[in-house]
Amino acid sequence: MTGADQNRTHPDDRSLLALTVDVEEWYAGMADRPGDVATYPSRLEEGLSRLLDLLDATGTRATFFVLGYLAREHPGLIRRVADAGHEMGIHDDYHLPLWDRNEKDFRESVTRALESVEQCVGAPAGRYRAPCFSVDRRTIWALDVLEDLGFSFDSSVFPVRNPRYGFPGAPRFPYRAKPGGQLVEFPLSTIRIGPVNLPFSGGFYLRALPTTVVEAGFRRLQTLGLPAVAYIHPWELDPDQPRIAGGLSYWLRHRVQLGRAPAKLEALLRRFRFTTMGNVIETLGV
Repeated sequence: MTGADQNRTHPDDRSLLALTVDVEEWYAGMADRPGDVATYPSRLEEGLSRLLDLLDATGTRATFFVLGYLAREHPGLIRRVADAGHEMGIHDDYHLPLWDRNEKDFRESVTRALESVEQCVGAPAGRYRAPCFSVDRRTIWALDVLEDLGFSFDSSVFPVRNPRYGFPGAPRFPYRAKPGGQLVEFPLSTIRIGPVNLPFSGGFYLRALPTTVVEAGFRRLQTLGLPAVAYIHPWELDPDQPRIAGGLSYWLRHRVQLGRAPAKLEALLRRFRFTTMGNVIETLGV
């Protein structure tokens, strides 16, 4: 894609619906540490290629949050994402949640990932999403680190109650992480039913919920003029990936309705107009 093409106004640029991609391997959540990831074969190209082809076919641009080690191991694949005109961010260096980490480790990891992705694609990537949506009351300090490092936005807060993650009581829509600061927090989307926030917009929820329910969630927020964010992983477009003996938790997160994910995502992209998270934030003027 030429520089002129990259600067051309895209028909989705005024949309309030953001599409995001967490670029991780099929074994994420089961093998995440440097010594463990090498024991599994990479299948990143299978899912990522299918996803990029789908985005191209539907005229959709998205925000990609990339693990730093994948940028180092698969620079050609990651450059292909950037060359297609998508917005680049980081998903940390390895897929390690923040709950058992400290500020020093986090700062070093984020800095390493940012350098790896930016060197790979030759473009700024100062946007962040934590593995497992692990910014919550225990790890809110991470937003201070991202602010200090000059990141423009974060999308790690999931304002739900979930056995694995969640930040109940957090705002549901984009806000400045610190008054007067530059970092914008763009929470994962929910629909509020009474006092409860219900997730619907990506990953397991996109696969497991009926398509009508997912579309109703986006339509409701769209009708109210409110922003929303969908998320997907490349491995969700790779139903032939190997199985891991990981018990019920692994089965729920990685196998439920896996074969239906590509068609459900395509239907969503053809019925709604999605754009990058940066475009949505700019449109909102947060």
